[in-house]
Amino acid sequence: MERNAEKNRFLQFYIGSLVLFLTLAAVGCYWADRAGLISVRPATPAASAPREVITDMAYVDLPRMTVSLGSGVARQARIDISLEVARKDIPVLEGYMPQIMDRLNGFFPKVEFEDIDEPNSMFLLHKDMLRQVNNVGMPISVHDLMLRSLLVM
Repeated sequence: MERNAEKNRFLQFYIGSLVLFLTLAAVGCYWADRAGLISVRPATPAASAPREVITDMAYVDLPRMTVSLGSGVARQARIDISLEVARKDIPVLEGYMPQIMDRLNGFFPKVEFEDIDEPNSMFLLHKDMLRQVNNVGMPISVHDLMLRSLLVM
């Protein structure tokens, strides 16, 4: 009997504490709303509010290149490439343009046509070309390389 009474008091204490907490939370929300401390803004979907993304990166187009591929069957490729650099580094990149073109013209004869024809070859070609460009010895870094077109003739 004493045990049931103790359980009831314990249960009443917890229920009373919960009711008191919820009451104080409701009163606090009411007064915060009246004082203007709570502001409810309607949710706006991202698609309805277009924002312009401003970055400090820019693409610089390299001159179109016509290069020989591989040492086997005589094949040529016409390639259009753009390099992504910071806007402030564009003048430096333009000063190194002859070295970049020379490096890429020396790289493509080592590339076999069969290497380009494989499924994941474009990823590897992209990675190798970016490495070649960054190994020119420029004081800046080329962040990305965009292969705009690759036409094998």
